[in-house]
Amino acid sequence: MLVWARYGVQMVAMIAWLGPSMRLDMLRTKRLPLQLVRSIVLLVSSLLFVTALRSPPLAEATALMPWTDAALIIAAGLFGTLGHFLFILAFRHAPASAITPFTYVQLVWATLAGWIFYRHFPDTVAISGMAVIAGSGLLIALHERRRARRRALDPVTVQ
Repeated sequence: MLVWARYGVQMVAMIAWLGPSMRLDMLRTKRLPLQLVRSIVLLVSSLLFVTALRSPPLAEATALMPWTDAALIIAAGLFGTLGHFLFILAFRHAPASAITPFTYVQLVWATLAGWIFYRHFPDTVAISGMAVIAGSGLLIALHERRRARRRALDPVTVQ
């Protein structure tokens, strides 16, 4: 139920926030029905999968959720929506090679949050996986930035 609430809040907030400013530009496609069907299937299948994984442990919990918990879930959905929206706006103002390194800060914050709130620090395998992911992403971003700089410095030949 919590997963559905989070995704529902994010979807409603994104439509309310972006809908008027985008004037439905996001729906311009040659195959609109196919695109909508794909989007709906992806959303519903991911929600059903996550809900199915979380439902068995929660089957015995029949108590109603306190209003403070519901407010925190709604706030998390709204802040997540805001974060995604700002990240999308960042791509309008800077190239992807400049923005990509900031996405790897999420690994640091997730690790710190897990350590502080749950007293769980990732093991060696997890840390090495994070290093491979972040390192490869940063190397690709660095390579793309250098390639764009070289392309800007190359003289243009006119035939």
